[in-house]
Amino acid sequence: MKKLLFVTCLFILSAGIALGVTIWSDYADQTAGNVQDVDTFLMRDVSDTTLHAKGTQKEYPWSVLKTDLASAGFMEDSDYDAQTILRATTDDTPVALTVTEQTVIGRATGGNIAALAIDSDISAVSANDDTVPSAKASKAANDALVSAVLDCASGDCDELVDASFAFTDGDTTPDISNGSSFITANSGATTITDFDTEKTNGKIIFVTANDANTTLDFTASGLVGIANDYLMANGELAIFQYSAVSTKWHYNGFPKTLTSVTISGFTANRPLISNNSGEVIVDDNSGDIEVSGSSKLVIKANAVEYSETSGSSKALTPITDSTADFAANFTGANLYGGTFVANADDGDLQLPAMLVNMNFCVITLGAIEVVADTNAADGYLMDGTTGVEGANITNLSAAGDIACFQYYTADDWLITTNGWTAE
Repeated sequence: MKKLLFVTCLFILSAGIALGVTIWSDYADQTAGNVQDVDTFLMRDVSDTTLHAKGTQKEYPWSVLKTDLASAGFMEDSDYDAQTILRATTDDTPVALTVTEQTVIGRATGGNIAALAIDSDISAVSANDDTVPSAKASKAANDALVSAVLDCASGDCDELVDASFAFTDGDTTPDISNGSSFITANSGATTITDFDTEKTNGKIIFVTANDANTTLDFTASGLVGIANDYLMANGELAIFQYSAVSTKWHYNGFPKTLTSVTISGFTANRPLISNNSGEVIVDDNSGDIEVSGSSKLVIKANAVEYSETSGSSKALTPITDSTADFAANFTGANLYGGTFVANADDGDLQLPAMLVNMNFCVITLGAIEVVADTNAADGYLMDGTTGVEGANITNLSAAGDIACFQYYTADDWLITTNGWTAE
């Protein structure tokens, strides 16, 4: 077996010599048969380039190999610090780039790959709004816009104007694709017939007049919501929402507070107007104006109605009846501004339990006696005289005797008469 191995080795060596393969080394002691006491790589040159003649082999010391690789552009682990990546800003020359905190990898116009700071410009023109955005900055901008919209609903539109995109001067179908809040900038009379480009179902836009030249066309255009075209006042805000069903921009109101409103012939151009303390609702069909809140005011063509807690008080027609029927027939709104005409004496006139804002008058029709009896819990102050709870007052039994009753305190009526007698 040993003999066979020896013969095989001789054969391989002889074949190598016959083929012109030379075993060589940078170290003289290697050719003398001694093994160099260093880490080496056994390499074979196949291209006859920088190492040695083609087909030759060489033992390459590790220290030398590292130096040669570094000069050829190879990088070691030690070239990379923490938070480092590889980049190349010149062909065939990669280098390490350390990415610092609060930066992102990018390339600005005319620049190289770099770690860009948040909110830094990525073009030479910052007005293009093409910065690297931060979530915090975006939230702050959105919060400011929401706050401005809410302020405008209360009458202060200055911040909203500052945060809005301006329409092109004279544009009758302005582009609304770049936002939701806009201001007009018309130097001359301009009628807007539509809002163009981004007609997304449900999209809401806010349009603030920054001039006194902008008319909204509601009669023959892509805008719907009121009967007539409307010239916006400078600073006025209009809200629209797009419907893909109707393919129209639906007007949702003018929430800005108005100092005065003139309605001619009870024809209303605005279905909803805010007055801060309540709502003024204009009814186009009946011509009524209703103010709702803690109380209710209705202005009609021929009357004014007012209600507080119990009902409605109008320019009321007096109720004529006998004294005994007062409690049954003089109720509701009549107790808040009405008049009772007593035409017969058939029993005491029983006053109601007193409530806030009650006020009414009793007058006699003919020479009849009227005894007005207060509720057991109610006293009175009549013509300067105080009466106890449950006491009554009596008239002079003459035609035209009058007594007016008004809520005074939680326990007392304030009664004014033409000389009635206290019990």
